[in-house]
Amino acid sequence: MIDLAAIPGKACSSSYRHMLPTDDPHPVLFDIARFLAANRMRPTTFGKLAIDDPFIVEDLRRGRDIRRGTERRLRDFMAEYRAET
Repeated sequence: MIDLAAIPGKACSSSYRHMLPTDDPHPVLFDIARFLAANRMRPTTFGKLAIDDPFIVEDLRRGRDIRRGTERRLRDFMAEYRAET
């Protein structure tokens, strides 16, 4: 398992550590895991609201690669969602 404490700036709630893959995770997964924990949101809800794909988080955990545009849309959603709450 990935030691999140050893990665600067990548601290994450221990209840969401299981969401990260054991090999080389996509960098956006760390931010998504923190976002989900902070907002108490389910991964499927996040995916549906962010890019109309309820399975994006699970797919990323399983190694799915995404385009820069998709990553940008995910990050934009997280930034805008925080601004609204």
